[in-house]
Amino acid sequence: MLDHSDCSRIGKVRKTTGFSGELLVSLESPLPFPTEKLQFLLVELEDGIIPFHIRELEQLASGMISVSLTDVRTVEQAKKLNGCPVYLEKKYLESGETALRHLEDLSGYQVMDLNDGLLGVITEVLRWPGQDLLKIVSGEREILVPLTEEYITGLQEEKKILHVSLPEGLLDLNQ
Repeated sequence: MLDHSDCSRIGKVRKTTGFSGELLVSLESPLPFPTEKLQFLLVELEDGIIPFHIRELEQLASGMISVSLTDVRTVEQAKKLNGCPVYLEKKYLESGETALRHLEDLSGYQVMDLNDGLLGVITEVLRWPGQDLLKIVSGEREILVPLTEEYITGLQEEKKILHVSLPEGLLDLNQ
């Protein structure tokens, strides 16, 4: 059993779905990393925070995830989790480029591309179905860049700089 100090709340079980105990979890903010990295989801029950092994997880466009847990196979078992807070271990949220817990934390960061240098300052994170975008402003120019881990090469929180390596031609799409 885990302690609250080892975990960060990410959402809440909203309801069951399907016939095999699948759950819909509403997220407090989008996860700052690909969901394939997750092996366990932590659910707070009366006994404390209990880890559940993830059998299958799908991130939905509506700020929700659909998740099947190995030890939850029936609708009756899943219903016992309705309304329960959901957590992740802090190590998932605080490692490398996933150190930011909320995407809004990127506002005000300068974006430095490996090839093109300083692109500008992030003014907003746009949440669009299927893809979050960084809105970067440089003078009169506005650039939209997909927020994806594969483009991020580093993060300097103390200097508020996001280092990226964008594919050739991506910036040309914004002109």
